[in-house]
Amino acid sequence: MTAPPDIGEHPAPIDCAESTDTGYTSGNPFEITVVHIDGRPVEKSTANAYWVMREAAAAAGVDMHINSGFRTMEEQEYLYGCYINCNCNSCNLAAKPGYSNHQSGHALDINTATPGVYNWLAANGGAYGFTETVPGEPWHWEWWGGGPGGGACDISLPPTGYLDTVDCDNVYGWAQDPDAPDASIDVHVYFNGPAGDPNGIGVPTKADLHREDLCMALGSCAHGYKLGVPLSLRDNTTRPVHVYGIDIEGQKNPQLSQSPLSFTCAPPALTGYRRHIPHPDVLATWKFDVFWDLVTVDEPTLLALPEWIDIEPVPQLIRADDGTPEVYLKDGGVRRHVPSPEVADNWDFDLGAVVTVPAAEVYAIPLGTPVRDKPVLVQGPGPEVYQLDDLQCPPDSLAPACQVDATTGDDPTGEAPTTGGPSGDSTDGAESDPSSGGSSDGSSSGGSAGSATGTAGNDADDAGGCACRSDSGSPQPWAFGLLVLGALARRRRRA
Repeated sequence: MTAPPDIGEHPAPIDCAESTDTGYTSGNPFEITVVHIDGRPVEKSTANAYWVMREAAAAAGVDMHINSGFRTMEEQEYLYGCYINCNCNSCNLAAKPGYSNHQSGHALDINTATPGVYNWLAANGGAYGFTETVPGEPWHWEWWGGGPGGGACDISLPPTGYLDTVDCDNVYGWAQDPDAPDASIDVHVYFNGPAGDPNGIGVPTKADLHREDLCMALGSCAHGYKLGVPLSLRDNTTRPVHVYGIDIEGQKNPQLSQSPLSFTCAPPALTGYRRHIPHPDVLATWKFDVFWDLVTVDEPTLLALPEWIDIEPVPQLIRADDGTPEVYLKDGGVRRHVPSPEVADNWDFDLGAVVTVPAAEVYAIPLGTPVRDKPVLVQGPGPEVYQLDDLQCPPDSLAPACQVDATTGDDPTGEAPTTGGPSGDSTDGAESDPSSGGSSDGSSSGGSAGSATGTAGNDADDAGGCACRSDSGSPQPWAFGLLVLGALARRRRRA
């Protein structure tokens, strides 16, 4: 092989005026933006990295310059013809047109025949992201990312990252913008098609999760992302997922490595009672999202789920005025504990709308099962949409699903309520003042309210989700103190 001719007296070293051309990677064309260094066209990100390296070499007394940078299709065809026919360019090896890394913009031929240049590159090029990639061609160096950043033309580097995997629960990966290596950047996940495809559904999320494996590799750790897979796409159909890193400086937003991937997932197991959502306005007041929350099933599967009363028209959130932090959903004749900030976030509950109610009124409402971790909607072949829920049976309930035949003792649902209704020796729903130490069921005051709450949950399991009772004592505190502030700052992430 013969080194490409040195251009000798190179012109003004850099021209930051940008122009566009057609680049190629593995035979695929794409638009490439070039500037000029030493009178040679160079892809702008590669030029940026090279310029920082060149300035460091110059500070060490090494005169480095470029003999060949980006090549057009015509130039590559000429060099390939010289190689095949051995009638020009000293028969030097040349890649097939469309497959040269000079056409991708990542390769540079550098004047390594000039004394000191090769030795400096061999010792320092890696620190700037440059590697010698072609055996027998010491002048051929490529840049595929890395280095300290910066550059004479203030060229922004695009985000980098990976779509690690997609399963039936989540999309996982990482992303980073080299121009702000410690910052957590936005990531856009597209289901069903790439960005710009009318079938693609884009969902923004943040690459801000700590990942220990990134700390050494990237120099900082908080670049992981995880986004749930929508229930509506779990339908035994193969679905593509495309993921893009969003440039902090608002320039190009590249697709991350290994994107796209695809998944094929069966519908989730469905349990509970279906509650009809009678109008689209009710769907809106609950902030349900049919893309994230809705499972479509066949008619036998739908009918196998017992039907209960319609969902409440509007979610009503209450808390007692005795200083306890618990928030409850008032659902018909019962109150249902919202068990964690994450659950509140999953339901998109408006914590600014929580109403403070006299404690005696709150505790007089029978306690039902806790709110489920996240909403699940179900729809059959028809237009009706239902929410899946646990059966609630307040004392003296007249709901058909809560009734037990007074003569036979048979429960039509097969799930007798834990308390209340015609069958019960239940309390009348009244509740003692939590401060008095007494309890509505006559038990000792030595048990904690937390234990009572847990018991209600266990009763719900034993009775198939039909469980209500009055509290014995004040509710058990949980870490809800900063719920309002935290939820307002938190993005909604379905998981």
